[in-house]
Formats: sequence, C-alpha cells, structure tokens
Amino acid sequence: MLEDIFRLSCTSHRKTTAYHPQSNGLTERLNKTIADMLSMYVDVQHKTWDDILPYVTFAYNTAMQETTRFSPFHLVYGRNVQTMLDAMLPYDNSDALSPEAEQYTQYAEEARQLARVNIGHQQDADARRYNLRRRNVAYHPGERVWVWTPVRRPGLSEKLLSRYFGPYKVIRRVSDLTYEVLPDGTVSSRRQHRPETVHV
Repeated sequence: MLEDIFRLSCTSHRKTTAYHPQSNGLTERLNKTIADMLSMYVDVQHKTWDDILPYVTFAYNTAMQETTRFSPFHLVYGRNVQTMLDAMLPYDNSDALSPEAEQYTQYAEEARQLARVNIGHQQDADARRYNLRRRNVAYHPGERVWVWTPVRRPGLSEKLLSRYFGPYKVIRRVSDLTYEVLPDGTVSSRRQHRPETVHV
C-alpha cells in the first residue's frame, strides 16, 4: 500500500543507513534546529514543549533560510506569509490588484529553481570542506570488519560502553560508501543474522 501511495504522489522513497545521520542530513539538521528553538522557550520541567511546537514551527517556516535565501513558506506557496500583524498595519492600495494565477505560479516555480541552485552551491562548498579531512577507505567482499553502533544502556556509563560490534564479513559493495555485511563469528545476541547495510 505504501508503494502505491509513493507512486500516486510521485514520491521517491529513499532509505538511509542506520546510525549515520549524515546520509539524511536535511532531516537531522531540521531536527537540531527545532530542538534548539524549543530549548529556548520550554519550561524548566520540559513539560510544555508540545504547546510551543506550533509557534516554533511557524517561526521556522517563515524565516529566510541561509542556504536557499527563501523561507520554506515562500517556496511552497510562492509568497510571504500574511500574519495578523500584517492585517493590522496600514493597507497600501497600490497592491490591491493581485498578479494573475499563471504569473503567480511561474514566480513560485522560479523561486524553487533558484533555491535548488543555492542549495547546490552550498552542498558543493560543504563537500569541499568535508573532503579536506576525509580519508577514502575501500573494503572487498570477504574482508572482516567491525561495525560502529552507538548503544545506550540505562545505569551504565556511555563513555565506557563498547561502540564497535563484530567481526562482520563484507558481503558486497553497494556503493563507494555503502556495504552489505553479515555477522561473522561471535556477535552480540541482539543482532539478527541477516545482511545489514552500513556506511563507511
């Protein structure tokens, strides 16, 4: 059923590797931004976060983004949001005539295209900065590796927990940075013996 929904909505469903937030950077960045904004207004017991979430979301959606140079609201609707404050301010009759629907739609699409260009420029700059300190590593089928998995256990010091599990055997190379692995030898009992996709 989910695949039918994706097809009808022309949505491309892309899966990301576990414990690797970089492969889903846009979502992780949004989560961090929303969490930072909530932390500024939530009460000391952290009980009111759900009450202020709509206001924080509205603030995020109507603020200009540094990368795209547009607000998310503007990219979706092709115009700036009209708030209650805008309604209370003096009205300028010179703007009484709204643009034709076709021009309005064209302007919204132009804004989205420009946002894509700005995002591409920012991604290129981020990639150059990241690649300066990255070391390329390649693994081959049959090689044994350890897999990094952040695990939290109540009552235990996170600093003393083992971060790596294995050994695992490389089954195949999915892409330059992604591999399929299987447990090889003694592994944690919480792991199932089926191929896992991991990111280098």
